[in-house]
Amino acid sequence: MNFEEYKDEWKIYCNQFIVYELKNILNQNIPECDKQFLAEFGLPKDASMCLNFTNTNYDNIIFKELPQLCDMYNLDLEDWDSMGNEYNSHYCIGSDGSGNPICINSSGEIRVILMDYTLSGQFEWDLVNTSTEKMAKCLIEQERFAKSVLSSTLAETFYEADIPVKLFNKYFNKLSEIDKSIFDRESIWHFEIEELKERIK
Repeated sequence: MNFEEYKDEWKIYCNQFIVYELKNILNQNIPECDKQFLAEFGLPKDASMCLNFTNTNYDNIIFKELPQLCDMYNLDLEDWDSMGNEYNSHYCIGSDGSGNPICINSSGEIRVILMDYTLSGQFEWDLVNTSTEKMAKCLIEQERFAKSVLSSTLAETFYEADIPVKLFNKYFNKLSEIDKSIFDRESIWHFEIEELKERIK
């Protein structure tokens, strides 16, 4: 897939992309495949499940490179426990609808994670995907799935619609083909699938 094909996949859902210049992220401690994807394809500014991908902080300051979690959220690591060093390995690429950061984790096999800021003042994380490319492909499938559901029902919005079992099964299988790891443990996709099961008719 080239960039034009990628844009064509997204064009009916989003026409703004966050793309980084390779020279700015080349020396950052993130997997090479993620560097290439962010530089060649990028991520949609807005996506399903209220996900947002941005290269600015809360003061609208543009980052030319991927900000570390501690910098993006002005964390004083001296006030944190032993997780402080781990936060240094997390690079922010976006957030969910509650403002929880989506990060590339450079310290393990679990690449893209959602960091949930808890009432205890710590971060807990859930898997998003095992790479940025697989995340983008899953998000495209989610958009296609929502469009298919709406076209087959009388509901005004996807979240009001009953889910036809054939469409659900096709969607689940596509996500599994793209990134089988997302159903091997708790992930945002696992949670979504469980919610969708309750709406199957």
